[in-house]
Amino acid sequence: MLFTLLLDAKERVSIGVLAHKNYESTHTMWDATAEYLNTKIPNYEFEIVPLRFEEFPPSLRDKKIDFVITNSAYYVDLENRYGISRIATLKNMDLNGRAQTQFGGVVFTLAFNQTIQELKEIKNRPFAAVNHDSFGGWIMALREFKAHNIDADKIKVTFYGTHEAVVKAVLEGKADAGTVRTDTLERMASEGKINLNDFAIINHQNYPDFYYQASTRLYPEWPIATAKHTSDELAEKVAVALISMPSDSEAARTSKALGWTIPLDYQSIHECLKELDLGPYKSMKADAFVYFVEQYGMYIVISFLLLILLVVVTLYILKINMRLRETRGELEVMNASLEEHVREKTQHLFDKSIRLEEAYLNEKYLRSILRTVADVNQMLITTRSVDELIDKATLCLASNESFKNAKISLVKNGKLSVVAAYGVGEDKNITSIDTMAFEEGKNIMITDMDDPIMSAECKENALRHSIKGIYALPLKSSTFTEEVIGVLSICTGRENGFSVEEQKMIEELSGDIGFALYSFTQQQQIDTLHEERLKSYQNFIDAMVNMIEQRDTYTAGHTVRVAYYAELIAREMELPEKEIQLLVESAKLHDIGKVVTPDSILLKPGKLTKL
Repeated sequence: MLFTLLLDAKERVSIGVLAHKNYESTHTMWDATAEYLNTKIPNYEFEIVPLRFEEFPPSLRDKKIDFVITNSAYYVDLENRYGISRIATLKNMDLNGRAQTQFGGVVFTLAFNQTIQELKEIKNRPFAAVNHDSFGGWIMALREFKAHNIDADKIKVTFYGTHEAVVKAVLEGKADAGTVRTDTLERMASEGKINLNDFAIINHQNYPDFYYQASTRLYPEWPIATAKHTSDELAEKVAVALISMPSDSEAARTSKALGWTIPLDYQSIHECLKELDLGPYKSMKADAFVYFVEQYGMYIVISFLLLILLVVVTLYILKINMRLRETRGELEVMNASLEEHVREKTQHLFDKSIRLEEAYLNEKYLRSILRTVADVNQMLITTRSVDELIDKATLCLASNESFKNAKISLVKNGKLSVVAAYGVGEDKNITSIDTMAFEEGKNIMITDMDDPIMSAECKENALRHSIKGIYALPLKSSTFTEEVIGVLSICTGRENGFSVEEQKMIEELSGDIGFALYSFTQQQQIDTLHEERLKSYQNFIDAMVNMIEQRDTYTAGHTVRVAYYAELIAREMELPEKEIQLLVESAKLHDIGKVVTPDSILLKPGKLTKL
């Protein structure tokens, strides 16, 4: 009971060891070291905790381990990120029983594979490695690839997790070549797992007093390091105990080492990682975010939550601002003193309102033009004469506040003459612009009042009345003819002259006016022909009546009297005027048979004889 209580009173110390094979083999290699420390430092209970690469960060962050035994490169990375500090370096034992405080990487292929003799021939070939964080099983070889100008992206690497798995992958043909830490091939051969003669070493390197095959530079062996929270007193005791470990002790034998020595200089590892932008040095590159998250994850989460809260508050504030903007008009009336402040805060809304106002004014302007065009078109339908049409249409156009004046000229006897002109100046003269539109038969637009086409009189008139644009359009009877029957001329005072939409409406209107004028001309000709026909008909009737009267002087005046009485009767019957006139004309011809009746019958004084 007392012994159990004493054990429970001991402080537990956890040593995290990189499991480069599996957890079981890690315990086999290092449990004796924990027992050795328990013996040397009796007030503590040491235990081995096998860990994969990815398990070290959370274990250190949560203070679940107090010491770290890992590969040299990963130590440098953890040193930078979590502040661990090395206290001793492993003295690895080679197969000849000598101590090795350095190790490297070996790149190999099968002996019969003659297609790979150099590192550059590994490009675009299946390649096996341990892990992307494995120093001897990947990173060392990666540095050599870079030294030989081999892009890492050109290496089709597959990670197999352990060194022995890499060797097996090459043997089974899953990969054309592979890399493991030095001593892996030799140890597997000594254990009877492989035959060294089956392999060929690529980029072979010779180092004095180094027994193993190598393809890379050599680097310090694995260190043991203290966690940041571990006390200096305990770290010192562990360092002294390990450095004084006998080379023939059980702990040294099971760890396949000759003990530990003072911590070596790991600058060569820093140079390797810096050259490859790995470990602590990738914080300077694109992977800085990953390192930052690992070290400041909790702060990031808190900051993210605060950011979300800030966004929610901001959105709420924006929503409130939107409501304030909607009631800006009422607020301006209620509190004029806030107007300037609101304007500064809502400048973009002000700009938008300006654009809307411009659009509104433009729409209002175009509506006024459209209304004027519609009024003129209505006149084209309702007016009864050409003169009335031209006069009213010109006056309507000139009455639009955007137009300075309007003028319609017609072709008479081959020359252009002004028929109607209204507006400022009331220019009733034919200008050079009118003449050009007439002669060329096309629309003439003038926006430069200094245009050479304009006469001195036109320029003076434009300057006097602030005219900014002149549009002269030929009037044609239809779109299918080139004959010009007149010219419509309009002047505007708008700074930019006539807009595109305005031009289109005026062009449509000129076509309608031209067609209407042509229709009136045609109608006048038809009316003239009709009047002439009626006059001829009346003359014919009068001639027939006169002929009847000449045949029978006894009944002279009878025809006129019958027509007169017929009209009186028709008006008494309230017949339509048109029917009355037809009846009167018909009555005049009721005795037309007398024209062809022989005189012997027509002028016989007595009764006619019976047939």
